[in-house]
Amino acid sequence: MSKLNYIRLFPIVFILLTIPHLTLAKPTQDTLSSAKESDPLNPASLTPRHIAQCVRQDNPVLRVALAQLEQAKSQLTLARQSLFPSLSIDGLVAPLPARRLLKYCVSGTPSAEGLDQVIVCPNQDIQDDARLSDVNGMGIFVRTTATLTQPLYTFGKLTHGKEAAQAGVGAYQALTKTAQRHFDHQALQAYYGIALTQRAQRVFRKGGRHLKKLRKQIEKELKAETGKYTSNDLRKLRIKDSELKIASGEVSTQYQLAIRGIQLSCKLEQNVELKLKSRKLKPLKVELKTEQNYIEIALRERGEMKAAHRQVSAREALKAQAVSNFFPNIALIGTFGFARGTSADDNPDPFANDPFNSLGYGAYLGLSWRLNFAQLNSKLQASVANVTKAKAELYGLKQQITLEIGSQYLEVLRRAKALELRDQAQVQAKQWVTSTMMSQSAGLISVKDALDAITAYFTTSLAYDRDIYEYNLALIRLWSLSGLDPLSLLSD
Repeated sequence: MSKLNYIRLFPIVFILLTIPHLTLAKPTQDTLSSAKESDPLNPASLTPRHIAQCVRQDNPVLRVALAQLEQAKSQLTLARQSLFPSLSIDGLVAPLPARRLLKYCVSGTPSAEGLDQVIVCPNQDIQDDARLSDVNGMGIFVRTTATLTQPLYTFGKLTHGKEAAQAGVGAYQALTKTAQRHFDHQALQAYYGIALTQRAQRVFRKGGRHLKKLRKQIEKELKAETGKYTSNDLRKLRIKDSELKIASGEVSTQYQLAIRGIQLSCKLEQNVELKLKSRKLKPLKVELKTEQNYIEIALRERGEMKAAHRQVSAREALKAQAVSNFFPNIALIGTFGFARGTSADDNPDPFANDPFNSLGYGAYLGLSWRLNFAQLNSKLQASVANVTKAKAELYGLKQQITLEIGSQYLEVLRRAKALELRDQAQVQAKQWVTSTMMSQSAGLISVKDALDAITAYFTTSLAYDRDIYEYNLALIRLWSLSGLDPLSLLSD
């Protein structure tokens, strides 16, 4: 029975479901699950969709992808808001010593030109003219300036920046969906893995009944001393029975580990009993498309392909933006300025530049043009290189996807053929063990022949269930590689 140890190789990957739940911000519901996946969890009737929902809810990897998507959205928001006016306001409040200005009067005495002379009014100190002093007290100085800038024409800088940001958001959205599909595939792998262990336990129980029946028959014959069997036959039977129990214990441990993984992912108590909606492990009945059809679907629907196309679009937009940097920026600018000093005399001269008492506003058309050809040329060359790199990565990704689909398609065909042959072998093994147990009851065959038949039944039945498991996962992986949603192609 040592051949049964291959059960250890069943890739029940629920270790990923037991990743510690990190305290990260929860993403929005529309990015985590669709309407179909928001159904309440029923522990007594688990489906692949329910398990996938639990994996998505508290998975750190998916949260990182969603956080990157939010960062890309913030860049798009910035690009969009760059088309609107920007307002800059500066304010100042400070103490101000007193400022006195000389007052001027008309003397009434005509000058040589016949005009009245303007002189300093009497009773004033000539040194008070525009001088600051704290002798006459302190005051408050308030100044506010505001500038409103409305971009009018930037030769495509803002437009290309917005296009690049939109392409970046599209790329991260595609990658986020790819991460979700990856976890959906793991949920299906876990679901069929649990079903496989349940089937293995069923085979072990049935095999145990055959061994028990055979043991009773041997013990009966030994007690009657018929000579058909010896004590060594009974020892051989006990060895096989021990090996069967060991293999059954290993499968039971794997089953408990998988159940514990679901409990952790779905935040359920350990005493909550979990059951699959369907305990049957059957091959998926689907109509297989041609290899070329799956390749065409993958090149059109695969998340990585969508992200690569968006990456090329973003690089081309940044290249166009680098070209537009050689041209000026034209904007409509409005300004406002206000200054007031409570301890400063207001200058009566309307043309004087008085920094302490002023009010001004206006609007004008402005042009900004910064020409640094070395820097601009360097950025343009880098953007051209990035476009070439993105296109090369897209071409390489197309080749990689084509090879992946071709390889997985052949794997599905191989698994389907193996499953067909294993089904025939299982029928023969079942007939063999049935015939053997009937012959053994009549004492027509030896213990060795009976054990050989039982062992063949064990290995063939377990291998058949394993082949169903491998075939289903191979088909599901083909769907995932093609960009199809496995959960939407399966019924609950």
